Amino acid sequence: MVFSETELQIFQQARLARDARFDGRFFVAVTSTGIFCRNICPAPAPKEQHVRYYPSAVAALAAGFRPCLRCRPDSAPGSAAWRGTNSTLTRALRLIDEGALQQGAMPALAARLGVSERYLRQLFNRQLGLSPKRYALLQQLLLAKQLLQSTALPVTEVALASGFQSIRSFNAQCKQVLKLSPGEIRKRELPAAAGISLFLAYRPLFAWQQLRQFLQARLLSGLEWAGNDYYGRTFTLRQAQGHFTLYHQPDLHRFRLQLELDHWPVLPAVLQQIRRLFDLDVDINQVEQHLAPQLARLPGYCLSLDHKSASRDFARS
Repeated sequence: MVFSETELQIFQQARLARDARFDGRFFVAVTSTGIFCRNICPAPAPKEQHVRYYPSAVAALAAGFRPCLRCRPDSAPGSAAWRGTNSTLTRALRLIDEGALQQGAMPALAARLGVSERYLRQLFNRQLGLSPKRYALLQQLLLAKQLLQSTALPVTEVALASGFQSIRSFNAQCKQVLKLSPGEIRKRELPAAAGISLFLAYRPLFAWQQLRQFLQARLLSGLEWAGNDYYGRTFTLRQAQGHFTLYHQPDLHRFRLQLELDHWPVLPAVLQQIRRLFDLDVDINQVEQHLAPQLARLPGYCLSLDHKSASRDFARS
């Protein structure tokens, strides 16, 4: 993907300012180190001549850069902007992110999308510069890295939860693509605990209190729970059952997810469902631009910095 001069100037300013509003919209690769980061990475900012910009973590990984162990690009909020406007591509990416190519093969995915395998491959190569299977593999590795750094899951369970059928293949792909073995990524052993704990980032602004109040007023007794800084619920997804609690960490623009699950292979789908439930990947600027004309006509409405709650309430009314 080729960025315009204006976009590159914006990216440079957002990188140097570590502006959290741009977290996940682009990624910064450094040619002198071979590492790519989120724009909010606390490491010293590299010189611009050593920087390359990529629209997604997958694109940076495919270009041969390895993810930073400090800012963890695998935990950045998603961005729909790099996916384009093709509805077939958007749906294909969503299904792959949920594990479609781990549970089935390309023919099944193409049939589900109502297109041929050849067209699907052409679409991915034209829009993303890589095949659907390659995209799926890189997404698996990003999830595996997140699990290795944030959880105490044994390496074999990390491989399974990330969609790998073989621990040998998992180890080989980590070394080939991430340039590190699973043990080198983990670095330190975390204390054993029930379930897993992960961080789910979002871009500010996020009207947590309004969302919490909305959910708390509609709690289903015995299935959901909520407090000032958390929300949780039980769920069933495919053949798996589990429960999660999200703890809000506003200063870091993220939630800490505590999750227990009885069937790890469905983890990618569970994470995608949770991100959608809380709109963690939403581009609030686009939402506001789309809804502003309608909202402006509402009696007493005033567009403010707390526009996420207004957009959400309007959308649900």
